[in-house]
Amino acid sequence: MKAAVVFDLQQGLSGPILPIRRPMPITPW
Repeated sequence: MKAAVVFDLQQGLSGPILPIRRPMPITPW
């Protein structure tokens, strides 16, 4: 779970740079 959250955060940060995965904002915060 935590790993997935961290991965989501990393993808969100590098989204505009590396748009490999653009999921919906499912962050609990």
